[in-house]
Amino acid sequence: MPLKIFLIQMISKIITKSLVFFIIFFHSSVFANQEKDLMIGNASAKISMEVFSSPTCPHCANFHLEVVPDLIKNYTSKGKLIIIHKDFPLDLQGLNAGKISKCIQQDKLLEFFNTIYSEQRNWSSGKDIKEVNNKLKKIALKFNMTEDQFDKCIINEKNEELVLKSRIEGTKKYNVNATPTIIINGKKYTGEYSYKAISKYIETLQ
Repeated sequence: MPLKIFLIQMISKIITKSLVFFIIFFHSSVFANQEKDLMIGNASAKISMEVFSSPTCPHCANFHLEVVPDLIKNYTSKGKLIIIHKDFPLDLQGLNAGKISKCIQQDKLLEFFNTIYSEQRNWSSGKDIKEVNNKLKKIALKFNMTEDQFDKCIINEKNEELVLKSRIEGTKKYNVNATPTIIINGKKYTGEYSYKAISKYIETLQ
């Protein structure tokens, strides 16, 4: 066999093996545990806003759907503010939703929480937790998760540890006892939770 043909065949085999490895690695990493929370904005932004929130909290849903979009538009998109969604579940339903978020791709997390909060009334109640989980599963399937991946994600102890760790941190570090609770540049925000009030406060920090 000519040397040129032999080299071409060898290179082809190497590339094929590399692609197979990449596909396997990528597929597995997509549903690996995420250490990071939902982060909206540039990590180097001067102003940092942590929002301790429960997926089953109506006030959290209102804040996420009504206030956060304006904060993104007027501050985050301009590099002035980073918003970090922190887990603070109030019940088992909220805990399970938090665990599922750890298996959602980072670039889909905002859309996932948009759905979780906008459809809160539909999925957060049921005759038992099994019914609630089945409703959560329908949401997760919209984000490229299979039923098998959902089942594994929701019983994953690492995911539960990550969610509960955030709740414990909020309690110990910031004395969080209700949701939503906003921490701005390391200090608990005590004003009104309207866009007008929060933006006025942000302006004083720029």
